[in-house]
Amino acid sequence: MVMQNLDEYITAAEATAKWGLNESTLRVAFNRKSKRFQPGEYKKSGKAWLIKLSAMYRIYGEPKNIKEE
Repeated sequence: MVMQNLDEYITAAEATAKWGLNESTLRVAFNRKSKRFQPGEYKKSGKAWLIKLSAMYRIYGEPKNIKEE
């Protein structure tokens, strides 16, 4: 298993693939009203949404689709 820094950001596309989620699941979770993610746990860079690995583990637990590089 490849160890990753939990403060590292990954793209929403990478997160949905790794955790087996639908893209709309994260879009809804980013909604300020849902309060699933805390400030600083996600951000937009250009057209891509970035999410901290630590936030994904906190909210969704262990990844479902672990792909080793």
